[in-house]
Amino acid sequence: MQRVDNLVANSLFIQHRIQKYFARQSVVIYPPVDTSRGYIDSDRGDYYLYLGRLEKQKRVDLLIQACNKLGRKLIVVGKGKEEAYLKSLAGPTVTFMGYAPDGEIGPLFAKCRAFLFAAVEDFGIAPVEAQSYGIPVIAYGYGGSLETVRAGLADANQNTGVYFRSQTVEGVITAIEEFEAAESSFSPHQIQRHARRFDTSSFMEIFKRHVDQVIQSQLTGH
Repeated sequence: MQRVDNLVANSLFIQHRIQKYFARQSVVIYPPVDTSRGYIDSDRGDYYLYLGRLEKQKRVDLLIQACNKLGRKLIVVGKGKEEAYLKSLAGPTVTFMGYAPDGEIGPLFAKCRAFLFAAVEDFGIAPVEAQSYGIPVIAYGYGGSLETVRAGLADANQNTGVYFRSQTVEGVITAIEEFEAAESSFSPHQIQRHARRFDTSSFMEIFKRHVDQVIQSQLTGH
């Protein structure tokens, strides 16, 4: 690591880890997300959505148990090692879809009330994808989610979701109830605009500019 000339982190979360463990400076360049497919559908459904791998570290169990207790509809999209266990937890309001074809993913995002996300990720692509459809995100307030989801701002119109501070069933329940109390204040267009900050086109521009700067500094010795 010490022989590397230049380090790029995919989030502030990882930048801090690089500094902590390697005592090295780095530049943050967020990874590319294709937000161009996102669209806003005024005809929303009455369900919450999780889309991703069904693995232990994703903590989908918390989402299922919270929706069980609240009696809220939850659609789970994805496959993984935890599938059988998660199905054993699920109550009658939870539906498993397995892998969804590309043509079905867009409508699932666009029509849900909010996207649920309980994992600790370096960045987290799925929450950004959800926001590209103007959908709020209810996320664990740690890791990359703190950078991709805006919550708790004084101007409620600028919020793109809600955080839960404890990675527990009770934490998820509290966040869902907080979201529902303020659901009408979320602006789909504002949420979508926020997501476009992470679009592939922005990544290409920023990454190219950074590479050009690094090359120039190597050539000039500065």
